[in-house]
Amino acid sequence: MNNKAIALVEFNSIADGIGCADQMVKGGNVKLLDNYPVCPGKHIVIVSGDTQAVKEAVQNGFTLGKDFVLEYSIIPNIHDMVLNGLIGVPNVTLSEMDALGIVESYSIIKCVEAADLACKESQVKLVDMRLGKALGGKAYFILTGEIGAVKSSVMTAVDFLKGNTNLVQYKIIPAPTEEIKRSLL
Repeated sequence: MNNKAIALVEFNSIADGIGCADQMVKGGNVKLLDNYPVCPGKHIVIVSGDTQAVKEAVQNGFTLGKDFVLEYSIIPNIHDMVLNGLIGVPNVTLSEMDALGIVESYSIIKCVEAADLACKESQVKLVDMRLGKALGGKAYFILTGEIGAVKSSVMTAVDFLKGNTNLVQYKIIPAPTEEIKRSLL
């Protein structure tokens, strides 16, 4: 793992989301990982950097758009695989895929938090993570690994999401077909 932190901020205004993203990047030593509208008319901003810089960036964004912030989270020491998933870097090859665990959430932010917890729970690999784009504002992630590790990681994420009433559904597939594995990469 690394010592990077991320912040995810969800706005109920696209215009304010873009404006706040600009303030967040201008105000601190952070990198803009993503900045996009999601259904239904919301906007998500994701920045990364060291924990203090990320906290300062969020404060700078709040100065401009605090009335439009729906939810936010700062995740210190984000797991490397989750960080890779956020920027679209693969964590696994087809030959490394084993059992699968899929976790689906109503909340983009809570889904990223759950993925981080799941990756830190057991020896699993993050196959994919999709956040809100063309999903009606929902999000999901897929893990792979030995069946016991996948079950443990998925249940950690499920318990977290149930506690926040953000769980849509989850599935564990002990022995997925090669066709399913290929379709996920």
